[in-house]
Amino acid sequence: MVKLKHILSVCVLLFLQYQVKSISGKEDSLLNQIKIAKEDSSLFNANRDLYYFYYEKQQWSKVKPLAEEMMRIGNKLNNNYYKGVGYRVLGDYYHNIGKNNIALENFLIAITNLEKTNQYLSLSSAYTNLGGLYYDVYGSKQAAVYFKKALAVVKKHKIDDVETITNLNNNLGICAAQDGNYELAKFYFKSALSFWINAHDSLSMAYGYNNLAQLFSNIDQHDSAKVYLNKALFLKLKLGSNAEKAEAYNAVAVNSYSMKDYKGALSYFKKGMVFLDSSSTFSEKRVFYQNLTDCYLKLEDFKSASHIQQKLIEVLLTVGEESIKSDISRVEKGYADSLLNATTQQIKELEISKQTAIIAQEKQQKIFLVAGLLVFLTGGILIYNRYKLTKKQKDIIEQQKQIVEEISVEINHQKELLEEKQKEIIDSINYASRIQNAVSTGITVWESISKDYFVFYQPKDIVSGDFYWAHVTAGNKCIWAAADCTGHGVPGAFMSVLGNTLLNQIVIEQENETAAEILNELRKKVILALDKNEMDQNDGMDIALCVWDKKTNSLEFAGANNSALLVRNKELTELNANKMPIGKYHGNLKSFTATKIQLQKNDVIYLYTDGMADQFGGPLGKKFRYKQLDSILVENSDKEMSELKKILSQNFVNWKGNLGQTDDICVIGIRV
Repeated sequence: MVKLKHILSVCVLLFLQYQVKSISGKEDSLLNQIKIAKEDSSLFNANRDLYYFYYEKQQWSKVKPLAEEMMRIGNKLNNNYYKGVGYRVLGDYYHNIGKNNIALENFLIAITNLEKTNQYLSLSSAYTNLGGLYYDVYGSKQAAVYFKKALAVVKKHKIDDVETITNLNNNLGICAAQDGNYELAKFYFKSALSFWINAHDSLSMAYGYNNLAQLFSNIDQHDSAKVYLNKALFLKLKLGSNAEKAEAYNAVAVNSYSMKDYKGALSYFKKGMVFLDSSSTFSEKRVFYQNLTDCYLKLEDFKSASHIQQKLIEVLLTVGEESIKSDISRVEKGYADSLLNATTQQIKELEISKQTAIIAQEKQQKIFLVAGLLVFLTGGILIYNRYKLTKKQKDIIEQQKQIVEEISVEINHQKELLEEKQKEIIDSINYASRIQNAVSTGITVWESISKDYFVFYQPKDIVSGDFYWAHVTAGNKCIWAAADCTGHGVPGAFMSVLGNTLLNQIVIEQENETAAEILNELRKKVILALDKNEMDQNDGMDIALCVWDKKTNSLEFAGANNSALLVRNKELTELNANKMPIGKYHGNLKSFTATKIQLQKNDVIYLYTDGMADQFGGPLGKKFRYKQLDSILVENSDKEMSELKKILSQNFVNWKGNLGQTDDICVIGIRV
């Protein structure tokens, strides 16, 4: 019946409702604003306002050209905010037509662009939309990570936008409820509802009441659920669209159905059916018709059940191929079987009625032969007519069953093709992982640097954008590095292989052994390689690199955005990096500088990327943070490095809990 997921699809983007409400005028006036716009900025704003108008009307076919125009303006002006909004809108478009893979790519590009701006509310919105997509594809746990990221952006930059914070809390409540954490969900929902009541936002209040009703329904408190559902119904009938009115009636009907009040449920379903129209989505219509059919079957009204099933098939046949693919798991072959079983039961009941009629006729024949004959003839005619009606109904249901089976066969075929393609992709990525591991520095080199060391390396995906590298020169200089490339997964892996290869050229082939010069040369080669391939100008890597001269026992460190730690007798010294990356840099291109320090026995040098510090988790779903990571490294610096690696790994697992890994992780420890 009704599921919390459907409620989320409305709530996830509630922040847009506030923007849409401020847009005045009709479509013609908005189109005119585009025509008269003279400046690129005015043209961008006009396209964005028209998008909000189409979003409110759910006219997704008109959204794509607006997104592409905003992206064109952003690329022309090299404006990251304009590009970010354009990609976010394009992600909305693909998400709402069911092309989730393309939507995901656009949301990630949007976030990459918006992170380079000070438009933090737009960045929060992009994380929110990404959370909605992850809810649809992966479920509540993955979605909650991105809703918390969106909330963290708002709080970090002290954005005074209570509506956005409220809506994100509401989304987190939905995720908590989906995970069965009802008390936490109730806290989130009541906080959001309290704000909406004070703000007199009636439509949002309706969704808040729906969410609380779903909580009570999940714990079988249907009387309490009914109170909130009726409040939501009252508000949606007063203010909502036809689709929202239909959805409200459906929710009340489902609750009555759960209470086994099938006649009451049918009454609400019939009222809601009046409001199903072109504004109702495929998913909303399908859920409504499925619920109504179940209700008719409980009431043993098989003819009406068959009629509604026909409407369900019509909905299935009108949906696009991509939408069918995205909803493979929802095709109801078992549902068609249940209808067939119900019809079989109906025919059995008719046969019993026929036998009863025959017995009655035989008794009457013994008393009055003529009267019995007339009754027999009359009964025969009635039975024959009933038989023809039943046969007609059976033929219709058989045709419907055949259509559903044909759809199911086609969907299974498409599913098999998708699974085959997915297997090919995963096999290719696994092979790429073996290549990446093959080019990574082996144990022999690390043991040549120090017998007491560890490398804690944990990719987020199969392949990684983080990489580690090391080399020992003929002059007994030990050089090692930890690097974080832009992106993770396959794009990050390509960058990591490039970085590994270039370090081999610079250090081994060109015999460059000076920390700062190695980074200068690495930056030069990375920029040259990326320019040649016309890649994004912001691609590159952050890196921390050490050169340990064992003859003089001195350390030379240079870093691009990534620092290093030196721990001596449990005292921490940070070796600072230059605040610029390996790649193109928007400021003045300066030479990297090195820090030199004289080492002592039992000193420990740590290099790491930002993956572990940025991991969300813990009791409040917050980041692990550098402070906590540094504390673990310092407090356990007297232990063997292999043991410290286990401690790090356990801390990471405990902190992450059930949340997904946020980024690639690489931590290196070397004892002198």
